Amino acid sequence: MDLSLWGPFHDGAIQRVEGAVPGDVSLFIAIPYLRNRFPSQGTGFVIKLSGCTQFSFQPWDGPLISCLTDIAALEPEILDAELDGALEIRCTIGMLSVCYGGAALFLDSGNQIQASELNSASRDYWGEWSARAPAAPLTSHPSGRLRRRLTPALELMGSTENIENQALLVDALEAFLSSQIGVVEVSRWVCHARFALRQDSNPLFISFIGIASEADNFPVGPVRELWSPDALVRYDQERALLEQRFSSQAKRLATELLSWARSQEF
Repeated sequence: MDLSLWGPFHDGAIQRVEGAVPGDVSLFIAIPYLRNRFPSQGTGFVIKLSGCTQFSFQPWDGPLISCLTDIAALEPEILDAELDGALEIRCTIGMLSVCYGGAALFLDSGNQIQASELNSASRDYWGEWSARAPAAPLTSHPSGRLRRRLTPALELMGSTENIENQALLVDALEAFLSSQIGVVEVSRWVCHARFALRQDSNPLFISFIGIASEADNFPVGPVRELWSPDALVRYDQERALLEQRFSSQAKRLATELLSWARSQEF
């Protein structure tokens, strides 16, 4: 089972599941923003799993579901995935557990593509998204404390680019966990760091993409000066509700990601 196949599907909704377990299973994942980067018309992708021995969904607040039709009816939205014996696909409303022997990836128009093409399209999309994201109120360079901690890696690599991005990620996560910035701002910084540090399939980063995509329309930073006061009031109210909704999840994810970021030598 290839974990890298599933990483780009963050924010995708599983809308159709067909086949039998044990046996072969086909699922359709709707993710228009990623599908639009491929030729022909369509809204998603089809993954055909061969030798599938497990395909079950555990809602956060309900009994285990094994019926493929019932799982599809829920249209679970993918957040991230990890390998833990089975492939565990974390969704907004529960956990999908899958075991299979092989997988083939297709556009919903029928043309087969490679996982590397999907990853490249995802990387390009989020790279463009990161370039549009407004800056959070952080320093543009790592603190002296962070520089001292990262100096050995800096000397080893002979380049400051990854060290700067790593340190900015640490600064952003620390600022969020100390309530200096909010969920929206930290999610945008994490998405930027994911692209800059080439962590496309790292589930610690991928988990933040859903938050960032839901908050993409909220004005943050200097761009707020270009918005009308009435629009800012409306968007700030919506943003406050989103921040409250994701606060606990984001703090847990930020703590895990901060531990990872502090331990890396790029």
